[in-house]
Amino acid sequence: TQKATVTVVNSPIVTDISRTNSVCVDETTQLLNDTKNGIWKSDSTAYATIDKNTGVVTGISAGTSLIHYQVTTNNCTTEKTITVTVKPLPAVNPITGPTNVCEEATINLANTTKNGIWSSSDSLVASVNGAGTVTGIKAGAAIISFTVTLAGCKKASTYSIAVNALPIVTPITGTTSFCSGTTSQLSSSPAMGFWSSSDSKVVSVDPTGLAKGLKQGTSTISYAVTTSGCKTTTTTTVTINPSPE
Repeated sequence: TQKATVTVVNSPIVTDISRTNSVCVDETTQLLNDTKNGIWKSDSTAYATIDKNTGVVTGISAGTSLIHYQVTTNNCTTEKTITVTVKPLPAVNPITGPTNVCEEATINLANTTKNGIWSSSDSLVASVNGAGTVTGIKAGAAIISFTVTLAGCKKASTYSIAVNALPIVTPITGTTSFCSGTTSQLSSSPAMGFWSSSDSKVVSVDPTGLAKGLKQGTSTISYAVTTSGCKTTTTTTVTINPSPE
């Protein structure tokens, strides 16, 4: 008669899986188990994948997957499972509107999706309010986002905005008080600006800045420079005195 000794070993004791059992598409969540040296796996990787060592779950598409945590010692395996639900992202329509704004000016952006929140990647360049009105602060670029949240899952539509600088225009120089029937050469820079008079019956001004007094009174003379659609205007008041008898 032959005899054999059989040793019965206990299966490993594995604690329950802890942490949240839901995740949004394109986001991650960390599953935890206090028992060491286990291996994680997902039954349905079309919905959720999991790093076999760290337990980090990534949502792939809306649905559910059974997640396993297996610990093996002495060829005996104990397993704990948890069902992870992957929640869908909300649908967000594209942002529409202009892509350029001048410093100190505003443009209006729009999105037909309801209940979203507007934000700017750099509010020192461009700010945006709750209605989608963007204000140019200083020259540069910013990303404007419209974010919608559904059941804790967020999705944003983004839009690139360029803020164009206002041209720098020097003050108008030249004689600003002279007699009717005489002229004064006014100057400003940079070149290629546009001269105008608020009352051309009192003072006329030609494209070179030559102002002519026509009758007694006052008029505001403006010099406007436009670059990249952004305009800066400098002004001065011209007084026309009556001609001596």
